[in-house]
Amino acid sequence: MITFSRKAEVIWDSVDGRMTVCNVNSGDLIELSQTAGYVWEACEGRTADEITAILQILYPYIDVERLASDVRDFLEVLIDAALLELSETPLLNGIEEVKGTKCQ
Repeated sequence: MITFSRKAEVIWDSVDGRMTVCNVNSGDLIELSQTAGYVWEACEGRTADEITAILQILYPYIDVERLASDVRDFLEVLIDAALLELSETPLLNGIEEVKGTKCQ
């Protein structure tokens, strides 16, 4: 499972519903729409499906497949701009390992 998180060297601020994101290493600035800002804020160790589910709550009238496609496309933009980190969470047979538990 791949999760997305904002890089530590990225700062951002929101003014009047528009968010500006800056990579302090490169100096690149990106201005985000309100919806793109919601995706940005959701990138805290979440998967693309989890981010899509959050946007589904905000935009229930948009087809979920279109929303999922738009989220994936925008995550690619953020990755290409070096603003996100990707992490892979290992799974055991589709179930996350719970440490310290034993089956009887």
